[in-house]
Amino acid sequence: MKELFEFSFGTFFWHTIILLSAMFILRKYAWSTILQVIQEQEDAYLQADMQAKEARKITRKLHEQSGQILERANVRSERILKSAIATKKALLEEAKTEAIQAKELLLTNAKKTIAQEKEASLVALKQQIALLAIQTTEKLLERELSEKNKQEALLKMLIAEADTNLCHL
Repeated sequence: MKELFEFSFGTFFWHTIILLSAMFILRKYAWSTILQVIQEQEDAYLQADMQAKEARKITRKLHEQSGQILERANVRSERILKSAIATKKALLEEAKTEAIQAKELLLTNAKKTIAQEKEASLVALKQQIALLAIQTTEKLLERELSEKNKQEALLKMLIAEADTNLCHL
């Protein structure tokens, strides 16, 4: 086992030759392929880095655009809300005006109906009063004119009144 760790020129020589021949073979057949794969990996990393930077730019741009869109949407929604509130107020005012007009129309119609009913009641009352007066007068005349001399005196008086009324015409 001691021989393994001892220095020998023969072993050194053969190891050097094997190393150089391995390097020659690797250089001739594999080194360019290995360098090409390493270069492709480096290019892929650089391309991925550029794509990531481009993606960040696009993301930033999209974020800014979405912020602008959101701001425009907020402005538009505020405008729509203001319009809706104004429309609501206008509709309420219109409804109030229509309600007031309807109320005034109802009051006017009610007043007319009340006045008509009042007139009809007054006419009916006057008719009833006239009927009562006629009935009362009839009863009084029957009682007063039950005697013959009182009938003649009433007739003379009525004829005298009629004559005076005719003379004045």
